[in-house]
Amino acid sequence: MSGVERWRVEREAGLDRGVIYSHGAKVGGHGMGLVAYQHLKALHSAGLLQRGIVAYGDISDVADADMRLFAWMRGMFYLLRDRPRLRDAIYDGFAARHVEPCAIFHGWSGQCLRSAQRAKALGARVVVEMGAPHWRAIDDVLSDEYAKRGLPYRRVPPRSAARYEAAYALADRIIVQASNSRDSLVQAGYPSDKVVVAPAAAVSDALCPATAPPDTFRVLFAGAVGIGKGVPYLLEAWDALKLPDAELWLAGRVRPDGEPWAKAYAHRSDVRFLGYVADMLALYRQASIVALPSLSEGSPKVLAEAMASGLPIIYTPNCGAVARDGVEGIEVPIQDAEALAGAMERLYRDPELRQAMGRAGVALMQGYTWEAARQRWLAVYRALLGEDA
Repeated sequence: MSGVERWRVEREAGLDRGVIYSHGAKVGGHGMGLVAYQHLKALHSAGLLQRGIVAYGDISDVADADMRLFAWMRGMFYLLRDRPRLRDAIYDGFAARHVEPCAIFHGWSGQCLRSAQRAKALGARVVVEMGAPHWRAIDDVLSDEYAKRGLPYRRVPPRSAARYEAAYALADRIIVQASNSRDSLVQAGYPSDKVVVAPAAAVSDALCPATAPPDTFRVLFAGAVGIGKGVPYLLEAWDALKLPDAELWLAGRVRPDGEPWAKAYAHRSDVRFLGYVADMLALYRQASIVALPSLSEGSPKVLAEAMASGLPIIYTPNCGAVARDGVEGIEVPIQDAEALAGAMERLYRDPELRQAMGRAGVALMQGYTWEAARQRWLAVYRALLGEDA
């Protein structure tokens, strides 16, 4: 009898043990909340969802399941939007009260330690999901960058670091979005067979290439405007190029550490800070390329969406991109404005290369549907259930 079959027999016998899935943020919408929503849908459709525990959000497709939401957390999350560690700890404390005996508990890094400990004590396997590389890898590169700029940087507090490490040590599997996150865990001492790369770089069917390229060469950046996304290097590279008939658009909320650059470039006609943009589809259709010189992150959705929209991408090895250097885009080192400028100039001067890379990106993204992502996740659960067979 397979692990899945045994679980079904137990459930019919009234033991009712499947997967409890916990996500301590808004479910649905954009970013990791969208990933969590697709996770819940996958578990529900496969008959494996025992209970969903989420802070708040849209759960219309799984409303008939056993779902626990905390509507009041919407206000708390707004008030604590700049204190994510405190927010996550509060959520975890409430979520842990709703953990019962289950086959598998799935939580997100930084917001699941107490819940995972309770699930483990009740005999469950534990899956921890990471939306970014290991905290130390992020801390090291950002502290170096802030020091270069003479700015203060607050490293992850020891108490928070201990919570992260305790959850990783407790986990039977750690799901990451890309190979750079896996490598950061291995470098931190975790066995590679404990880490599963399951990309969530899925794209909407609504994304498609523009019917014609824009008249103006336009570089699009999308994300939180600040140091972590490499915005200072992007602006430095842009200034060095002085390309005629070209524009740089930056879409996303300006973080406090990005405000000096936003103010310095506010008068420029060739650089536009757009703020938060709900309709990214329209922006992709007005862009020539997408550039994201991030210093460290998981696997940003913007790169997948850009490729699905037929746009070449410029990215760093720390972006967690699924692209191939020289095929769908150009990879540049982190903290390297000269290399970034060279990549932008190359694509500016070679429209045929832009078209070829755009076509390759569209083809690559055919394998990154939400259905494909759901099957990758379900394989992790089924493997764990099989180990207990």
